[in-house]
Amino acid sequence: MKRRSAKDEFFGEKLRLALLSVSFALVCVALSVFLVFWQAYGDNMFKLIGSKQSKADAYAASDDPHGGVVFFGDSLTEFCDLDEFYPGLDAINRGIAGDTTNGMLDRVRSNVVALEPSVVVFLGGANDLHHGGTPEQITENISQLLSILAEETSAKIIVQSLYPLNPYTFPQYMNFVSDRKNEDVLAVNAALPEICESLGATFIDIHSLLKDKDGLLDARYTPDGLHVNATAYKIIADFLTPQLG
Repeated sequence: MKRRSAKDEFFGEKLRLALLSVSFALVCVALSVFLVFWQAYGDNMFKLIGSKQSKADAYAASDDPHGGVVFFGDSLTEFCDLDEFYPGLDAINRGIAGDTTNGMLDRVRSNVVALEPSVVVFLGGANDLHHGGTPEQITENISQLLSILAEETSAKIIVQSLYPLNPYTFPQYMNFVSDRKNEDVLAVNAALPEICESLGATFIDIHSLLKDKDGLLDARYTPDGLHVNATAYKIIADFLTPQLG
């Protein structure tokens, strides 16, 4: 068996050290990105990657009390700590990150109607825009959702406007706006008051509370241009709470 030369051993050691250096650099980059996202989202970071169907099934199988306040929507609902921002309300969170109004139609009866709620706070439609949904399709789905809630529960129904978007937040790799457009958000919001009036629901304009002078989601209220932070949730809660009685 041929013995490795000193030269071969030298280059082998250099290659091993180079690979270790590259691996260490990649770990440092991954850890840095993780820490940035953790700082922005905290525990909510893991909710972004959870299975929507598993969450819907878990909600349907839960033994949560009936007759209370239910918040129903997508990640903007799921990420909201209801105990923190609506203390003493014992509200139930039925938000699912990434959900569309089609998904909400599939689960509204098992996740919301089954709870016999006294109040439902609804917010949805932003993810439809990411999947090619038009304002007309979104408002049609919302109309169907509200019809189900109005016909199959005795709940007071509160409908939040879609929130504004900000495609310019920094760093750009954390911007979640993607192909969603503020023009479509405004089109949906313009249609919601009439839909709500026809079905006996209450429309709440949250959009105006969160926008800046240019009509974008105020950068102070968002980590990524789409989701909102604790400051925004506090503003929303202060505005919504008087409507929940």
